[in-house]
Amino acid sequence: AGGTLTGLVLSVETVATTKAPALFESRELYTNGADTDGQAITLPDNPTVGTCYEFALTATNSSGAFVVAPNTGETLRQGAVTCGTVYSAVAIGSTSRICAVAGGSGGVWQVMYDAPAAAWTCTP
Repeated sequence: AGGTLTGLVLSVETVATTKAPALFESRELYTNGADTDGQAITLPDNPTVGTCYEFALTATNSSGAFVVAPNTGETLRQGAVTCGTVYSAVAIGSTSRICAVAGGSGGVWQVMYDAPAAAWTCTP
């Protein structure tokens, strides 16, 4: 079996440019604070099922998107669509939760929710 897909956020971290969260940072919320030039998150390689991260744009990204990408060899899906390159948003108030639903080598990350509707773009 593995971890859980529910739980409260344990901590909040402002990301200024790039971030590669560790598996032990599960249930962390990443925000862009007042930074408007774009952020890039690379999800961990070989995830553990139940590892989850949350994302919130607290400033509009005027010159770049808040981008979440799978690690090499891993998959990120929004619904049935595979985000082959990136999953991104630019509008203030955009939020999302992504969890590992298949672990280990070739792990699968799934968007569990995103809001508001159509705020996030899954780029195949």
